[in-house]
Amino acid sequence: MDRNQLVKLATESLDDANEAWENLSVTKASGSVTAHMAAEIFRVRVRQEERYERERWNGPTGGD
Repeated sequence: MDRNQLVKLATESLDDANEAWENLSVTKASGSVTAHMAAEIFRVRVRQEERYERERWNGPTGGD
C-alpha cells in the first residue's frame, strides 16, 4: 500500500485506522516507509481513537 492508500484507509474508522497501522508495519518491514508517513498515519489513528471515545460517550455527532 502506498502512503495515500494508507492515509485514506486510516480516515474511514477506528478499525480502518488500526488496519492502516498494521499495514504500515508490513510496509515498514519492506523498507518503503518514511518517518513522515508513519507519523501521519499515527496522528490519524489517534484522532480516530479520540473520535471513537467521544461517540461512545456522546453518541454519533454526524457530519457538517
